[in-house]
Amino acid sequence: MTSVAHLPNKKIIMKLIPNIALKYLKLCRLAVFLSLTSFTFSAMAQEFANWVTGAMDDNEGYFAATVNDSNSIFGQYCYTESNQCLWLLAVNINCEDGSRYPVLINGDGGSAQMEIVCKKLGDKPRYVFSNFDAINNSVKSSKKYIGFAFPLESGLFEVNRFLLDGAPESIGRMKALSNPKKKKNSGGTSSYKL
Repeated sequence: MTSVAHLPNKKIIMKLIPNIALKYLKLCRLAVFLSLTSFTFSAMAQEFANWVTGAMDDNEGYFAATVNDSNSIFGQYCYTESNQCLWLLAVNINCEDGSRYPVLINGDGGSAQMEIVCKKLGDKPRYVFSNFDAINNSVKSSKKYIGFAFPLESGLFEVNRFLLDGAPESIGRMKALSNPKKKKNSGGTSSYKL
């Protein structure tokens, strides 16, 4: 039985409620948007600051992703069967399926120009980075944020920014989940035919 003296005081509880509610809201919002991109928010999902790791539909693989205040998604997705990973950006900028577009990237680790490829999921535009290593290095070299500037037909740019706190831990967890455990070599004792 817990005594009243061991319970946290009301001020501490009142300070925690907004933080817990904000984290829950972020998780709920990410769950909704991941479901719209055909990825599930499974019970095994884990939160790392602003990033979440979880399983894709039909256990195709795993993701580590974040959602910004504009409800755009940025993350890495690794497919178990093919052992391939990609960086995906889900923003509300329409595109033609299969077309390539330039994007400017800026973070506290530097700037770069890269190419993204439009992949439509239903009528929803999604963008895959054509050079995995380049975007991966940009994410690794930035610690606080990363931003993407899209040139629009109007002559303007649309900019989307994402926080990176929790990204290394989330990506590390996703990689651990997506790399199946290899059997240790038993010294050649398996049966085989010659």
